Amino acid sequence: MNVIKIFGEITEYTFRDVLNSILDILKNENTDKIIVLINSQGGRTDETNSIIDLFETIPNDIITVNLGKAESAAGIIFIHGKERYIAKHAKFMMHCASTIFEKQTFSADGLAREQRNLQKVNKQLEEYLSTKTKLPKEMIREALSSNVGLTFDADECIKYGIATRTIENLDSILSNS
Repeated sequence: MNVIKIFGEITEYTFRDVLNSILDILKNENTDKIIVLINSQGGRTDETNSIIDLFETIPNDIITVNLGKAESAAGIIFIHGKERYIAKHAKFMMHCASTIFEKQTFSADGLAREQRNLQKVNKQLEEYLSTKTKLPKEMIREALSSNVGLTFDADECIKYGIATRTIENLDSILSNS
């Protein structure tokens, strides 16, 4: 079946699983579409970008389905679907890029470099959100300039072009692929 699941935290293992699923689909399926089911709080930026790059290098259309939550990095994957479905009680959340320093020592130069990297990621997020949705630039900038971020319900996701449709019948999405 041409379905990929992204559930839980996005890590290097998530990328490996997505890559293996895509390779299997490309090898064994004759399909124009790949469906990506999402229920994730997000995770690592590098792996998220790797998944997006992978989606952009295959000939198949990516159809994303938010079954519960597409938060942070998972939200960025969600908006890369050609068609984007959302469950009526699902949510989408975006926020500025951040990092956790755990048992690491940084010099002042190292911290400055990390800050520049985070600023680059925020610019990339702003680009993704402004080209893939109808969110006003001011709203995007507000979300990316605070640690709180913004959360949208299904109706708001439709209104702002984050999602293209609500899920009426999951089976019809899966069977039309």
